[in-house]
Amino acid sequence: MAAKIRSVGTALEGRLSGLGPCWGDDENGRQFLEQYADPSRRLIRGIAVTGEVLDSTVDGIQTMAEGFQRTEDQNVEAAHSITTAAEPSNTGTTRPSRH
Repeated sequence: MAAKIRSVGTALEGRLSGLGPCWGDDENGRQFLEQYADPSRRLIRGIAVTGEVLDSTVDGIQTMAEGFQRTEDQNVEAAHSITTAAEPSNTGTTRPSRH
């Protein structure tokens, strides 16, 4: 998804660059440019930043999932060791494993 968003930004930037300064150099063109230039730059930068944020979010979610899985594995192991320790072993019979 992030790569697609960056691709859209790159395509937009390329298309706008290809159009060139289409507003002209008269008074109306200069007024348009004053209103257009900064928002246009911010939009293109915003698209790029959105891709970066999505990449970072994916990395963060992956890291959290791995941490949760490690915690779950440790909890299962701890519960198993508590259960195994609590089983009576003085009957002379062997209990089947609960794996």
